[in-house]
Amino acid sequence: MPGARAMNRTDRLAQPAAQPLSWLRMWPLAALTVAVMLLMGTGVLPDWPGLVHLVALPPLDLYTDLRLIVVQATSWPVALLTLLGIVAVRVTMIAYIVGAVTRRNLGLAVRFYGVVSFPLLVAAFFMGVASAMPVARFFWGALAIVALTAVLTMALPWHGSVRLRSAFRRNWRQGLRLEIVLGYLFAVTGIGTVAVLFPEITIWLVPVSGLATALALRGFSHPPVERPGLLISVAAAALFLVGTAVVLPRFSDPEVPTPPQRDGALMLMGGIVTSSGGGNMARSDPAQLGYTCEQTYYFSYKGPGDGQPQNDALCPITTGAPYEAEHTQQPLEYQVEAFVEQVPALPRPLVVAGHSHAIWVAWEALARGDAHVDALILVGALPDSVVGYRPPGENGPGRVLGDLLRLVAPLAQWADFEFQPDMPAALHLQGTPNSSRDILAQELPDEVEVLSVTTAGDLPLMPGGWQLDVERNACPIRSSHTELPLDAVYAKEVNRFLDGRPARDCPVWRDWGAYLTEAFGAPPSSAGQDISAAARSR
Repeated sequence: MPGARAMNRTDRLAQPAAQPLSWLRMWPLAALTVAVMLLMGTGVLPDWPGLVHLVALPPLDLYTDLRLIVVQATSWPVALLTLLGIVAVRVTMIAYIVGAVTRRNLGLAVRFYGVVSFPLLVAAFFMGVASAMPVARFFWGALAIVALTAVLTMALPWHGSVRLRSAFRRNWRQGLRLEIVLGYLFAVTGIGTVAVLFPEITIWLVPVSGLATALALRGFSHPPVERPGLLISVAAAALFLVGTAVVLPRFSDPEVPTPPQRDGALMLMGGIVTSSGGGNMARSDPAQLGYTCEQTYYFSYKGPGDGQPQNDALCPITTGAPYEAEHTQQPLEYQVEAFVEQVPALPRPLVVAGHSHAIWVAWEALARGDAHVDALILVGALPDSVVGYRPPGENGPGRVLGDLLRLVAPLAQWADFEFQPDMPAALHLQGTPNSSRDILAQELPDEVEVLSVTTAGDLPLMPGGWQLDVERNACPIRSSHTELPLDAVYAKEVNRFLDGRPARDCPVWRDWGAYLTEAFGAPPSSAGQDISAAARSR
């Protein structure tokens, strides 16, 4: 067919030469590297390991741009103008490197970024939400989107095809150029890990990242491997085996032996957007910790009362007023007051186990000296919230993230999670960066013994470190944040702590996942300097 012949002829003419890409043709990459270093050195860009990705191959470069814009843009006009300017630079760079700044090459680059922009925007938004709330499910979901997008599209701009569909077909026939893409992703991950471990040298790792990008570009100019289908099969099999090794141990923990009955009482505190008798903390079995139902009490975010509906709780709830999800999002001061009012009447010694959001409530009350307990169990502590968002209609860093969060918040009800970003507690704890770390930095009375139990999956959301200044930090558990109160290993760790027995040994590699992935997360935000005061006044 004449049309097909013409298209094939056009593709052949546009293909890059067989010889390796000249180093001189990559001078725009060198110029971009110098520009990024200057912006870092002058403080225009934040102190963040993810900056090494600003000189990465597409689509990681655009993903990094979007992460910065979503979190730090002070208004929508600033965000849109910044994005247009950055995309114009990146489109021109691609066109020049593949041959020349021609209409055809510019069109290919524009179409490429148009295709990858939507999944990358979703991933950048998820990363911002993950660090603001913080919620690890969003982090790992965003990372999966980025990884899949990178594997499927990283080689597309360098095939020399004028038509993106032709590039997709050739890319698949050539095995997605995994021999280059996977090696490059390993290198970028390694560079980001070094930036996480040694943040003081991040600026000098930018040229290292740029060199890795240049080497990958030269690799794309070489012929692909002879059996690309086999390479894809091997990569898929390796991914399946690694995924199986990571996931299966979570479901193989033995049952918890029932310990002897303890003296005193146990108070269980559910997290945010729970209600009376709801949430996994209420579903946890107090007998696994050595307490009977008569010794078990359930915290009410509404305050003291004569009892609450049992719902999913394993024990009758004989104290506290019935509460709904909205009560967990009231000002933190009200929640602290509710805790202070309910604790004095409980038997001693008193052990309080708080899940997620409840940790901040209990810690604040104890740090003020307004309540007294014997032991505090931090179930799923998330000490860092480096990203914030603005109140409705207010410009400043976090404006874009806040508006996007309000736009999609109603969808959370489908997952039975009624989070409202403009409620006082949300603006105080999620909208204000570092507010949770500030709470946990307060000293507790010496007589309160504290155990912190967290999950390995939450570690990337703790750039300040997962070990708190408490009596014991249990080895991070391979469980999900929401399921942690039901995990057998969690119950065993609590029993070791209450019995005065040593903690289990922690493998040296348990927190490696955080170091390897933290650079792919959200940048820090200066949003919310005055949000906390605004939230308290509501």
